[in-house]
Amino acid sequence: MFRNLIDRLLKRDGTGTRRKLSRSERRATFLDALQSRASAEVATWTTAFKNIVKQETRRRSTSFQSYLMPALQLESLEERVLLAYSATLIGTVVTLVGDMNPDSLTIDQGGGGLLRHNRMSGGDAGYISDNDFISGNLTDDTILASAVTILTVTDAGNNDTVVLAQTPAATTSTLTLSSATLLRVSGVTSITDDGDLTVSGLADFAAGTGFITLGSGAETTNFGSLTFNTVGAAAITEDDSTTVSGASTAGA
Repeated sequence: MFRNLIDRLLKRDGTGTRRKLSRSERRATFLDALQSRASAEVATWTTAFKNIVKQETRRRSTSFQSYLMPALQLESLEERVLLAYSATLIGTVVTLVGDMNPDSLTIDQGGGGLLRHNRMSGGDAGYISDNDFISGNLTDDTILASAVTILTVTDAGNNDTVVLAQTPAATTSTLTLSSATLLRVSGVTSITDDGDLTVSGLADFAAGTGFITLGSGAETTNFGSLTFNTVGAAAITEDDSTTVSGASTAGA
């Protein structure tokens, strides 16, 4: 810079001889040199700053992507199996709810008098055993049939069959609900039994357009009181006197 400045301050004349510039020329030449120097330095620093910003942006972008990558990766979900029947047990109240597909449900009491269904044997993966009445968890939640106060069975699809007092293997059994104030079976196409059936309280049966057949042959069948409704036929035989509670209807 300074060599160029000296050359400009000592301007050559037409013969090649250097001559001293006037004061105003020297001032203008000096300011021009400073401006050129400043411009060069500004350009240099601007380029350096841009490079720093570019590198920092790239570094932060890489760091941010590394931070996000675990959250953006795909993870496999646990297997979900839709149950033909879901079950809940709250205290001594048992509820079974069927899905939209046609299925068969049996209810009886098994070894030790435990209430039993056939859904684990029938392929529902949400049960530990046929005595398990809370579906979808990892424990075997059981209850004695004699301890049940309310047992409710309903079917969302209105297309299931229910057989009371029958084992999961479809053999004759018993079902004694000696503490029950209510046994209600509704939303199904047929309600039958295959063994001795006793309900201390109200037995409420609704088979829609299907049929109800309970108590026949050598079976012992007793209800504290009875309500039944179906468009189809209803054939109910009790060993004791029958007390019909509320409106009951049946077809031919």
